[in-house]
Amino acid sequence: MALYNPEVQCVLDHPLYVEAEIRRISNLQAHFDIQSLRGLRILETGCGTGRLGEVFETAGCRVVSIDAREEFLEILRKRYPDREVAVVDLDHWDPAPLGRFDAVLCFGTLNHLAAPESFLIECTRLTDVILLDTIVLDSPWPRCLCVSEHEPGGSYTGIGCRPSPTWIISLMERSGFSV
Repeated sequence: MALYNPEVQCVLDHPLYVEAEIRRISNLQAHFDIQSLRGLRILETGCGTGRLGEVFETAGCRVVSIDAREEFLEILRKRYPDREVAVVDLDHWDPAPLGRFDAVLCFGTLNHLAAPESFLIECTRLTDVILLDTIVLDSPWPRCLCVSEHEPGGSYTGIGCRPSPTWIISLMERSGFSV
């Protein structure tokens, strides 16, 4: 796991962000056998500087990392020079050129998007397995609220969302996924 490097001035390398990301990865590992994906092709969406992808590469996966911010991808390329990387605005994307994946990672991505429904629908066209972790709206109703997000490392467009779990489940089930 790459740890905070004071020589790299990036919001994603702040110790609090790194700690939160390590907890997110630990939670994933507690609920999902990453080793089961060994040898498979994985898409890391909203990758930032690529720490989550590192976990999957260590497990023997072939990772493709995408993010809207070139400055994050520059850091990722230095840390993981062999990883396939692409600049992609996930609110306005055509994933077809990327090809098919065995799994798509949506960790900390969905809540930073202004168009979460179209993003998730495009993800369902790429794979049969989506691993999703997001900030949610505490509501029993299928709702998705738009929010202003202007903090560093937040939404690329300045607009994010807070979907309720029911909204996510309903959309995924309509797309043929079991949740």
